[in-house]
Amino acid sequence: MYIAIAPLMNAGNAHKWAVSVFGNSSEYNNDFAFQEAEKLMQSCDRGKNDILFLPYLNRERCPVQNPNASGSFIGIRPTTTKAEMCCAVLEGVAMGMKQAMELVSSDKSRLSLIGGGSKSVIWNQIIADIFDMEVIVPQESEYLTSIGAAALGFICLGWEQSYYDFYQKSLSYQIFKRYIPDKTKAAHYKRKYKKYTMLYPALEPIFSLN
Repeated sequence: MYIAIAPLMNAGNAHKWAVSVFGNSSEYNNDFAFQEAEKLMQSCDRGKNDILFLPYLNRERCPVQNPNASGSFIGIRPTTTKAEMCCAVLEGVAMGMKQAMELVSSDKSRLSLIGGGSKSVIWNQIIADIFDMEVIVPQESEYLTSIGAAALGFICLGWEQSYYDFYQKSLSYQIFKRYIPDKTKAAHYKRKYKKYTMLYPALEPIFSLN
């Protein structure tokens, strides 16, 4: 058995930054600030938002390896809103995830999301639209990494005979929320993703300057 990993440096940290910068509260670890940002992004017409964001706030090591890369906005106009920029941040992370996924997997059936970022309803939908595939999020997704680690111990100690048995007894009861891609927005994101993949090659010479 093996696991293919694409180690992105920028995901939840980008969401944290967007909430702190474009929301009205500087406290990210605050339910009000999180819900406020969610409401802000709901006002964005994602099917028409052309703002692009390269999410390399902490530099990047996948899908590119460059310790000098940085976050970058492209396409800002006088009419650009905070909601559009905030959405662009989450879209940029999702597009980076898509680039990474294309490196490690050809499975295009559906995605499962876990971790703190999956608490964001709009981000989950953005990912579904950008990948143009169904996304499922377990009800207690933030704990699944710990349960996965426990599975190793269960097998090693002989408490379960296989990972499948562990799944049947410990995970099969999980309640999932499903996100179905919006075909209109998926078509918009397909065009936008093509532009996104051109950003890093165009900006790489600038990142290399001292």
